[in-house]
Amino acid sequence: MKWLSLLIVVLLVIPLAHARSDEENDSCGILDLAECIPEKLYDFFSDVISVPIQPLLAGVESLLTADVSIRIFHYFWSVIRYMLSLFYVFFFSYAGYVLLFANSSAIQRAHAKELLRNTVLMIIFINGSFYFYGLILELASVLNTALFGFIENDFFQFSPAAILNAHLYLGTVIIYAIVLFATIILLLLRYVFVSIAVVFLPIAIFMYFLPPLKYYGRFMLHVIMLFLFITTAHILIIITCSLMVDIPLLKELSVLFAIACFLIIDYTFVLAIRFATRHAIQLSVRDNVRKTIKYIGMMAA
Repeated sequence: MKWLSLLIVVLLVIPLAHARSDEENDSCGILDLAECIPEKLYDFFSDVISVPIQPLLAGVESLLTADVSIRIFHYFWSVIRYMLSLFYVFFFSYAGYVLLFANSSAIQRAHAKELLRNTVLMIIFINGSFYFYGLILELASVLNTALFGFIENDFFQFSPAAILNAHLYLGTVIIYAIVLFATIILLLLRYVFVSIAVVFLPIAIFMYFLPPLKYYGRFMLHVIMLFLFITTAHILIIITCSLMVDIPLLKELSVLFAIACFLIIDYTFVLAIRFATRHAIQLSVRDNVRKTIKYIGMMAA
């Protein structure tokens, strides 16, 4: 009986001592079951709730550094290029006629020289636009991947220890997931737009080298370049937020900085879309058609 009593005492004391001496490992003793079980259940459900965030973070990283594929649109780009090439004969014929045969004024000859120069540049840039655009996309992807390497992985992660209570932690996780999901949707829209933009790039170049339509072409080129390099600005925003979190006073607020960072990214997307739509609405087709007719009439006079 004495040995049995001693064994029972040892069994009771060892778990208690282990729990007291190793609290950092969250070990549970017999006397701590009332406190340990709720904590373990809380950690378990926290992990379950945090699981959906991991693929969302992986999706954001993949879309920020993705090399946009444009090969599937090569056929459509070729069709647009062929249709635009029909105008080259007219431009060359008219410019050559004015320069060689017509007894025209100095202003008309200057316009003809400008048209001839613009047509040559137009042919070069339009025929090489697919390959130039693909090279720019590859360089942007390499740049984004290199910049993303400066971001520490723990910036995107957070634990319940950084949150005051279970309800606040659950709410923070839900908000974080919603913001990440919205970011992925916007990044997907950007990916699709940048892919399709290679088809409209020859049209933008064609308009840019025609004086009456130059504003249209410049606007289209600005929008394409804006959405092409907007992810680079997003990665710089994330790097800035991660550097701010390294400050000891702000370390416990890393999750709030992560949420705020992705909200800023989403807001920049909204600003970019507003810029594109607002300027597209402000373009006056009637005025530019009138200018085009006036320009052609002035050259033909």
